[in-house]
Amino acid sequence: MAKLAEGDSGTIGSIQQTPPNRSSSIKVIVTGGLGFVGSAIVRSLQEFHPDWHVWILDRAEDPRQGNPDARDDELDLLRGCKYDYVQADITNQAGVMDALAMIDADAVIHSAGIVPSLSER
Repeated sequence: MAKLAEGDSGTIGSIQQTPPNRSSSIKVIVTGGLGFVGSAIVRSLQEFHPDWHVWILDRAEDPRQGNPDARDDELDLLRGCKYDYVQADITNQAGVMDALAMIDADAVIHSAGIVPSLSER
C-alpha cells in the first residue's frame, strides 16, 4: 500500500494522498530519495530545475511526518529541498503501481536499493 503525505490529505482508492501545493510542468519521482544517492539527486533536481515537481518514493517515513515545522538540520540530506512524498516499498509491486498511477510522473529516477538494516550487517 502506498501512502502519500504533505499538507491536507485525502483518499483516492487505496492511497492516502495529498494534492501538490505547487504547479509544475514536469513531475519526477526519485525512488530511494531519502538515501544518500537519492537525496543528492533530489538536491540536484531542485538546483537545476526549480520549476519541476519532485516526488520522493521511499520505504522510510517522511522525516517531516509528525513534525511539519521540522528545521532544515533535522532533515539532514534534504536540507532546504522542496518535495512531495509517497511511502512505498519497491519490493511491493502493488504499492509502487498505485503510487505511479497517482502521481502520473513524466520521469522516474530509480536510486532505491534493497539494503539490509544496520542490525543485519
